[in-house]
Amino acid sequence: GSAISFRASMYLHMVKQYRHSQIGYMLARAGIYETLYHLLSQKTEISSTNQRPVWVNNPGLFQSVKMNSGTYSIRYEELGPDEKSPEVDKDKKYIYGIQDMERWININKMNAEFLEKSELLEEDYVDILLDWIDTDSNEKRNGAETKYYEELNPPYTSKNAPLEFTEELFLLKDYDSELVAKIAPEITVYGNGSVNFNTANARILELLGLEEDLIDIILEFRLGNDGRIDTEDDPWVHDAKDIERTLFEYEPLN
Repeated sequence: GSAISFRASMYLHMVKQYRHSQIGYMLARAGIYETLYHLLSQKTEISSTNQRPVWVNNPGLFQSVKMNSGTYSIRYEELGPDEKSPEVDKDKKYIYGIQDMERWININKMNAEFLEKSELLEEDYVDILLDWIDTDSNEKRNGAETKYYEELNPPYTSKNAPLEFTEELFLLKDYDSELVAKIAPEITVYGNGSVNFNTANARILELLGLEEDLIDIILEFRLGNDGRIDTEDDPWVHDAKDIERTLFEYEPLN
């Protein structure tokens, strides 16, 4: 009797765990589809030129959404206007919405001139990166192509294609954990290469070559009337052609 009871209890526990895992999986899928829905329909949801998209920060849509026997949330850690990466803190604050990847620099789309001018990478590392993602087999002055990587243990070839994820940088010659950790908060491999004026932080704006006074004006403009980041009154520029006009309306520039 004891053996049967133990065996039955074990099976019930396994079934319960499996059920919970399936519920969690379906909740995660629901969150993904909810995200895709709002991204695909954002154009029809915007009624004015300066209205921000519903996916930016919207607890009503993305916080503790109920679905049958569970809930899901879509969120990311809150950053101040001049922060590069979240601090480790037990009292973390979250933004309930979708974090766009275009708030960072797309390292696949930047040419040598920009990378060197922005000081995101030193010249040697720029050559190594460009050799990894370009389609030819010609080594740049400080770069490395397949010939170098085939002599490693284990050997592999130069990709000659864009990065698919930032961790791929560890495959590159001389790219160690210290270097990758330094640039990781400032780069992405997603998007068309444009940087989102509405969400890029002070460090990214600085890397793009903007002067400190202009960066301060942009960050202040983005706070809206209540002086707080990521709130409903924050203005939003949908077309890059409108940036200059919109900033001039906020504060005349030289």
